[in-house]
Amino acid sequence: MSLAAVLLLAYGIQLPTFAVLGWLFARGRAVRHWLPAFAGTLLMALAATAWAHGRADAGHGALWPLVLATVTGYGVFLLGLGLAWWLPARAAPRPPDRFTPGP
Repeated sequence: MSLAAVLLLAYGIQLPTFAVLGWLFARGRAVRHWLPAFAGTLLMALAATAWAHGRADAGHGALWPLVLATVTGYGVFLLGLGLAWWLPARAAPRPPDRFTPGP
């Protein structure tokens, strides 16, 4: 099986999950907030999939490179969306405390 066919198979396995997780991430957010984070995360996950497939040891079986590539892509995608969800919440200004001590 050619490298292009194997990568297309890995991407085909991943894309439905990426679509569902991307939809869950985008709900309730403005497009200008979620689209750059989602697009960057998707590109990083696809690049990680190709990278992991090239680094896998085929001595463990013919299917191992595909498994490693798919799992690596999932991990990078989840990490990217997790950071894109967590970091803006940490960077948002916080309201002042209601309690102000007296003199």
